[in-house]
Amino acid sequence: MAQRPPRAASRRGWAVVALVLFLVIDVALVAFALNRASGLGALGLDPAARATAAPTAAATPTPEPPAALVAPTRTLSALNATVAWRGDIGTCPASVAALESTTDGGATWDRYPLNPPTDMRSVFSIDVIDRSEVHVVGQSGDDCVTSVGRSYTSGLDWVESPEQARTAWYVDPADPAIVRSPSKSGPLPCGPVVQVAAADNLTAAALCADRTVQRTADGGLTWDAAVPAPGVVALASGPDGYVLAAIGDEACDGVQVRVLPESGTDAPALGCLPARTTDLPAGSVAVSVATDAVWVWVDEAVRVSQDGGITW
Repeated sequence: MAQRPPRAASRRGWAVVALVLFLVIDVALVAFALNRASGLGALGLDPAARATAAPTAAATPTPEPPAALVAPTRTLSALNATVAWRGDIGTCPASVAALESTTDGGATWDRYPLNPPTDMRSVFSIDVIDRSEVHVVGQSGDDCVTSVGRSYTSGLDWVESPEQARTAWYVDPADPAIVRSPSKSGPLPCGPVVQVAAADNLTAAALCADRTVQRTADGGLTWDAAVPAPGVVALASGPDGYVLAAIGDEACDGVQVRVLPESGTDAPALGCLPARTTDLPAGSVAVSVATDAVWVWVDEAVRVSQDGGITW
């Protein structure tokens, strides 16, 4: 009978060879996997890293533009450091025009109605000529015609002259983009205007609803480039240009007084009037200048600075 040990040995040999080949291939595959992961990690392509989502940067909120200014609801005009007139502008034809005056720097006020004896319903602006003579520009009658009222008796009596409106500066109530002047009427490049302050028949500045100021030196025929006026809510003509009243400035907890010259774009701060300015009704700040006296009407108080707005 033939012997089989040689075939069994052959089989065992092939098994050993197969096992060795399996181990060699397994080691090679592990090495390949390790090298591939190392290479991807060096390139920033680590699969484990890719599995973790990168944090998303928070979106930067877009700041909202400041709200457009609205037309003033108050008007103020001073003769000097002790005499001034003030009033609510009113709404024509529903309101009835009336003013108040002080001769003691705002400590006390006396009321003077314009209607009657006139039919004035609202008052845009006041011009104090002297202790006896006062002029106003406003609207009259049920049809709200722009008119001029004048008193020569410190407010005890008034006469109305609609034809005199053509000699005055004012924002057209029917179209706030138009400023009327003694020599020219037309729209401003800045758009709607909330207030105009005149130094004379030719020189004036307009505060626009987009919070810029534009100036003219030729009666409104041309206007200079708009000057940004952040925080400014009222303006008045002064000896050194235009006095601006601003609120919301971090450097002033109240009304900041600035001066804008007749030319140039810098409007440096002069002083700060401490006052409550949060939650004020829109258009309720008024300012007036008489030489070195700066008057500001804010909240329920009228205050006077006798050094150009530096101290209060």
